[in-house]
Parts: sequence; structure tokens; C-alpha cells
Amino acid sequence: RKRYDEVPGYMQLFWHESYGKALMMSNRKREAIPVFEKGLAFARKEEDKHREQDISRQLMECYLHEGRIAEARALHPHYEAISAAVAADAKIRELALANIHYETEKKEQRNVLLATELALSKNANRFNIFCAVAVILLLLMFAGWLLARQRALRLKNEIAGKESEIAAKEAAISRERLSEKEKQLRRLIANRKELSDRNEELLRQLAK
Repeated sequence: RKRYDEVPGYMQLFWHESYGKALMMSNRKREAIPVFEKGLAFARKEEDKHREQDISRQLMECYLHEGRIAEARALHPHYEAISAAVAADAKIRELALANIHYETEKKEQRNVLLATELALSKNANRFNIFCAVAVILLLLMFAGWLLARQRALRLKNEIAGKESEIAAKEAAISRERLSEKEKQLRRLIANRKELSDRNEELLRQLAK
């Protein structure tokens, strides 16, 4: 079994506070006074302001019930001071919570802004990529059109060259054929003249 002084202070504080409240509920306030006094000492030692305030209030109530006015008056300034300290702590906690809430909201707003900027940046990147792809496609189409036009012009020139070559060959053939016909005609005319001369000579001979 542990000795009494080996029990942790916060456990002794809890025990004295609970036992003192039980005595008060049983209307045994005279017996509760020493219990609360020890509990108050433990509350100061453990620096538990809330329990120190609560025990001080109940201890003053016991003093007043038992007619111990001087002790109640002596305890009252301490009760006011600890109550002010508790209120100040509560105000500080309230301000800290409000500040945390404000910082949280500010952080959330910053995150929303960052998310919005990121989304806009992604959209801008997508738009830039789309524009780049569109420009590349237009350049490819223009390059394809230029190649097709050059091929068409080259093919047209080749066809024109072939046509000129064929026309030249046909003209040469026509000239050759015409020259040959002219030669044949000349020979025919010469033959007919020779035949006509022979006929005339024959007719002269017959006329003699």
C-alpha cells in the first residue's frame, strides 16, 4: 500500500474536491471545510486555476454557513483574483481560438487562391498548347500545300515539255511527209511531161 504523500498531487486534489462536494451535498459543511482547505492547497500546488476557483467559492460558502465571516472575507480577495485570472485565461484562449480560426480561414482562402491560380495556369497552359498545336497544324498544311503546288507546277511543266517535244516531232514528221509528197509530185509532173513530150514526138513522127 502506498503512503499518503506518495499519491500524485492531482489525484489528491481530485479526491479532496470530490469528497468536499459530497460532504456539502450531505449538508456536512463543517466537515467539508478542512477537506476543501487541503484541496485548495493542492490546487495551488498543481496550478489548476479552475479547480482553485471552484474550491475557493465552495470554501467561502462553508465559512459563511458556519459563521466564520473573517475567514470568508480573508479568502474573498484570493477568490476574486483567481476568478479574474481564469477569466483572463478564458479570454486569451478565446482570442487564441479566434486567431487560429482567422489563420485557418486565411490559409483556406490562400489555398483556394492557389488552387484557382493553378487551375488558371493549367487552362492557360492548355490554351497555349492548343494554340501551338494549331499553329503547327497550319504550318504543316501550308507546307503540304506548297509541296503539292510545286509538284503540280513541275508536273505541268513536264507535261508542257512533253507536249512541245511531241509537237516538234509531229511537225518534223509532217515536214518530212510534205517534202516526200513534194518530191513524189515533182517526179510525177516530170514523168507526165516526159510522157507528153514523147507523145508529141510520136505524133510528129506519125504526121510525117
